[in-house]
Parts: sequence; structure tokens; C-alpha cells
Amino acid sequence: MAPTGILGNATYFSNDIRGTYVRIDEDKRTAWLYLGEKEDGTAYSVDDLQRILVQNGVIFGIKRSALAAMAKKEVYHREILVAEAEKEQEGSDGYYEFTFDINGGTGKPRIREDGSVDYQSMRMVNSVEAGTLLATYHHAIPGRSGKDVCGNVIEVPIVKELPSVAGRGVYQAQDNPDLYYAEKSGKIEYKSGKLNLVNILEFAGDVDQNTGKLEFFGDIHISGNVEAGTVIRAGKSLTIDGTVEAADLYAGGDIILKRGVQGSQKAHIGGKGNLYADFIEHSFVKMEGDVEANYVLSSYISTPGAVRLTGKRASLIGGSVYATKGITCNSLGNDTEIKTRVACGISEEMQKENERILEQLGEVRSQIQKIRSAVASLGKRITPELQESYKMSLQQQMARQKSVLEEQKKLYEKMEEARDTRIVVNEVVNIGSEICIDMNTLRVDKRNYSVEYKNVAGMITTRVLVYN
Repeated sequence: MAPTGILGNATYFSNDIRGTYVRIDEDKRTAWLYLGEKEDGTAYSVDDLQRILVQNGVIFGIKRSALAAMAKKEVYHREILVAEAEKEQEGSDGYYEFTFDINGGTGKPRIREDGSVDYQSMRMVNSVEAGTLLATYHHAIPGRSGKDVCGNVIEVPIVKELPSVAGRGVYQAQDNPDLYYAEKSGKIEYKSGKLNLVNILEFAGDVDQNTGKLEFFGDIHISGNVEAGTVIRAGKSLTIDGTVEAADLYAGGDIILKRGVQGSQKAHIGGKGNLYADFIEHSFVKMEGDVEANYVLSSYISTPGAVRLTGKRASLIGGSVYATKGITCNSLGNDTEIKTRVACGISEEMQKENERILEQLGEVRSQIQKIRSAVASLGKRITPELQESYKMSLQQQMARQKSVLEEQKKLYEKMEEARDTRIVVNEVVNIGSEICIDMNTLRVDKRNYSVEYKNVAGMITTRVLVYN
């Protein structure tokens, strides 16, 4: 019964069993038997059928019951499933189940039913009490290998266990080291695979001038209002639940003003992260991240990020707003034609910085050329002392050139981010608005609706937005 040839995945046998073949699927997980009648008319036995399978490589998972049925009922000219692989079972890697948001808190505000944005729902700080369960470790579950119908082992991936996440201020329970707890109250952070308990300053009530200057290297959370004349400095995030008046705020991370700021043209807000506020009125804002609010009134905002006015109102009225990566709002200006300036893209400051860098590069390259020319003119007449002096001067100028080139690279990266940015007004652009993109200015002299502004070849173009 040796095979006489292979067609696809089917193997055919000698003429004494004409038409009989075994088909093994490509993944070798199933085998099928097709029988032709013997020339002498005799029936097959179960052992005959099993011998056919074994001779043709099927040695595992053989279904004796299927063979018995084929032999007894003399099943011919039909493929019958006669062998199946033992299915492998993949395991699972170990993992941690955390009891808090490891991304740092509720990073997105909630949208109210009326379309406005509820910034009070935001929480950037994960505060925990001493003894709080922080994480539970679930160990890896090993898999089980299988075996195909040809007897080959079907391997499964090796499962992985994870290292301990216990960091500063976090301990594992003695009776169950898979449980991780906080040693004391504070803010919990998950960074680089470790849980660390860090300090947070919780200030209950209002902050006023009697409080004095409030400074803390970690996170600050103020549950009340912040009155005029106060100064607050946070090394990380700053969250204020109440209203902010004409205060001076700075944070090394994000700032969340849940009830907004009424700055009276005296509030100054700055930080290295994003600013989220219910509203911003009569304030000066300079952030390194994005600025997001329900509305902005007569304020001056500058950021290398984006400015997004969200919610149903989403109005930007009066003042001046510059955002390198673009501005989005529903309404720009108002019916009184108040002057409202919005700008994005490459700024005048970037252009001036580029000119300064190019001037410095020209100076340093001129100095390098002078030094090399002086050395070349002296030739062999140069003394060792003078040669060393020129060498040091050249090294200094080369180091200066490297520093200026690094400045130029960073500036060009910023300018590249500023390219093709847009100002989008979803509803109405009022007269008195001023659009500035890449230092090109367009003054709005008639009301427009649902417009996108962008710079094309040095001209600000408009495109009417179409909504489904």
C-alpha cells in the first residue's frame, strides 16, 4: 500500500486499493480517509484501515470508532474524518490588577447632557489612605502543548511572570505577597513598572493672602477658592476645586481649574503641562501643553500646543490667543465686534529666533575660518605656543558652533510642528475677529459661519465646513 503520488494534500495508493487515499490537512491537525473498493470485493477490517493511516504518517489521535463504522458499513467514495490532533492550550502571562487609574487619574472631563464640559469631574491625583490595597498580582498560568496527527508536539508560548511593583511607600502583605498596600497616606504613582507613594499637599478650604505664598515640590490639591493676590507654586500638578481670582499660579505639570478663573487682568497662569478650566476670564496664560476650556473671555494665551474650546458654548471672545498647533472653537468674537485675535503656526518670535541663530552661525563660522587662515598663512613658521593657542581657540569655536546648531535643530523641530496648522470655528466668526497664521493676517469684515482657516502659499484661505 505504498503511496504512488501526492496531489495537493492528498496521497494516493497502489492499484490494489484503487482510489483510496489519506488526506492530511496542511496544519496536520486533521486526517481524512477516502476508500475505494478492493478489486477482489472483500471488505476492510479496522486493522486494515489503521494500517493505511500509519503507513502514511497518521499515528496519533486516530478515531477507532470512525474506522469501525467505515469497515462495518462499508463506506466508500466519501472522505471521513479519522484522526484529530490533541489541541494545545495556551497559558497566560502574569498580570497586575490595580485598584486605581494607573494613567494618573481621570484625564478627560465629562460631557454634560447640554453639551457643556464638566471639568469638576477631572482628577489628576490618585490619593490613597494608609493601608489601602493598591494592586493584586495574578500569577502566570502555564499552557499545555498539543500533538498533531503525525505525532509532532504542538508547542505553546512560554508564559512570563512579572517582577514586584513595590516601590517607595508600598509593601507586600506577609501572608500573601501578591497583595500590595500603601504604607501611609499620599499620592500613588505607577512609573517604570513600580508603584511609588509620593507626597501631595491637600489644602482644605480657601487660599487667601493670609495663607501666604503656597509652595510645594509635589502635587497640590486645593478644595476651596483661590482669592486675589495669592501665589501658588506646585512642582507637579495643581488642582483647584473652587474659583480662582487674580492669583499667580504655576505648576510643573497639569493645572485643573474646576470652576475657572476670573483674573481681572491680573491673574497669571503658567506651567509645563496642560491647562483645563471651566472658563478663563481676563487672565494671562502661558503653558507648555494644551489649553482647554468651555469659554475664554478677554484673555491672553500663549502655548506651543493647541487651544480647544469645548462644550456647547465653546466661545473665544476678545483678547489674543496664540497656539502653535491650532485653535478650535464654536464661536469667535461677539455681536459688539470686540477685537479678538487668534494666531497659530510659525510665530514672529520663532522667526526672530531663527534670524538670531543664523546670525550667530555666521559669526562663529567666520571666526573658525579666520583661525584656519591664520594657521595656514604661518605655515612652518608657527611656534608651538601659538599653535596650541590657535588649537584651543578653534576648539572653543567648534563647541560654540555645535551648541548653536543644536538650538537651530530644536527650533526647526518646533517650526515643523507648526506647519499646516489650522484655526477651526464650527459655528460663527464675528466681525472684528483677526486671523493670523504663519504671520499672515486676515481681518474679518463680515460674519462667517463654520469655517476652517489655513495658510496656503503665504495666503490665508477659508474652507466652509460640511457636517453630516
